[in-house]
Amino acid sequence: METNSNAPIISRHEITISAPLETVWRVLTQIDSWSDWNPDIAKANLTGPITVGKRMNYINNVQPGPIDTEKTTANGEFAEILKKLMAPPRYGTTIEIVEMVAYLADPKLVHHGCEPHH
Repeated sequence: METNSNAPIISRHEITISAPLETVWRVLTQIDSWSDWNPDIAKANLTGPITVGKRMNYINNVQPGPIDTEKTTANGEFAEILKKLMAPPRYGTTIEIVEMVAYLADPKLVHHGCEPHH
């Protein structure tokens, strides 16, 4: 499977784990439990089985940055300075806030782009 190079965030990490492959696979595929062992994940879920191309929902524990609005525009000299200090280095969008709030209320309400599950 190839990484989507147009994704807003791409993360790659490599570590050595001293455990049997079956144990690692079991832990990694229990998506709903990711927040139990990964401090960077606030909440995660996957509807149905894991398959190639399947989308999952998760919320990172990342310091929220400014949102692109009329008063806090993502353009300009000050915005560029802030972007260099943030992870990810961009302003958030109002739809991202809507998706996060809906997901926290009920993960079944959110499927990429706030569309309801069918």
